[in-house]
Amino acid sequence: MEDKGESNHAVSHIQRSSNNISTHKDQQGKLWILDTGATDHVTHDLNQFSTFYKIKPVTVRLPNNSTVIAEYAGTKYSTNDFIIYNVLYIPDFSFNLISVQSLIKDLNCRLIFSNENCQI
Repeated sequence: MEDKGESNHAVSHIQRSSNNISTHKDQQGKLWILDTGATDHVTHDLNQFSTFYKIKPVTVRLPNNSTVIAEYAGTKYSTNDFIIYNVLYIPDFSFNLISVQSLIKDLNCRLIFSNENCQI
């Protein structure tokens, strides 16, 4: 695994798009959804990874209640100051998800939500 370092930077460009979902656009303009119910970070797009590696297979339950096996994960540099670790690669998934609980644990940070944005 990689050294996760520390990040104390506020990220104010994560925007609330509905009552339950906040979104973040990365430097490439790709949409990421902050999900308070997700256990893991997930992407379906190999181009999102700055590093990519094989992992012990993990069974993941999708929102439609089906299950898939994730065999790869990686690191996503969202911005120079905002790095997402252990992102599962699931090509059959349709979205990019940031797990709030994993983000808090990985970065040892707090997320503060308002009606317009989220600060890390």
